[in-house]
Amino acid sequence: MIALFDVDGVILDSMAIWDALPLRYIQSKGKTPQSDLAKKIAPMSLEESSFYLKEHYQLNASSIEIQHEIIEMLATYYKEEVALKPGIVSCLQACQDQHMPMYVLSIGDETLINAAFKRLQIRSYFQKIFTVMDKRNPHVYENIATQLHTKPQDLLVFEDSLDAIQSAHQAGCKTIGIADPSNQDKQTLIKARADFFVPGFEAVDWGHHLLSL
Repeated sequence: MIALFDVDGVILDSMAIWDALPLRYIQSKGKTPQSDLAKKIAPMSLEESSFYLKEHYQLNASSIEIQHEIIEMLATYYKEEVALKPGIVSCLQACQDQHMPMYVLSIGDETLINAAFKRLQIRSYFQKIFTVMDKRNPHVYENIATQLHTKPQDLLVFEDSLDAIQSAHQAGCKTIGIADPSNQDKQTLIKARADFFVPGFEAVDWGHHLLSL
């Protein structure tokens, strides 16, 4: 069995930054963000949200400049602030103790992931970091299995995203759904789709649990 970990919401306690980032940005410009700003721009792309912020808050910077500034703020967060999910190290150590190879599959930026992992002293657990644009297609997991010279059935996928869990399941992977405040409204569906559901890494005896998989 090979362990394949998502990053945001699984290894890193980072999902909240996506709501906080636009508020931080607007506050950094001396403006007061509207109370529903995060909800309003959640469905937007970075390009769309940057244009919205420029127009709504009458910012002097161009939308391109706003995009770059937001990306810089995100990079600073990963390099200096982001924390580990509670209990994740015990899971990683249990995988290592049982000689289970560990990899990362994320839609995030590899440079930022590496920076966070090195600061948090967990980079050595992982043999490779894979990044993709989207995880909603089962072929993503099939391709990873091919690159690792194995079958999807031999991948143990740790995920907090319902869409990713569903596509991993369709590919034939074994899945562990991870609870996070960001997926609270979908946890019933995650429990139904994932092979296992974990309310928190610290709630599981990973040394024993991994042996039962």
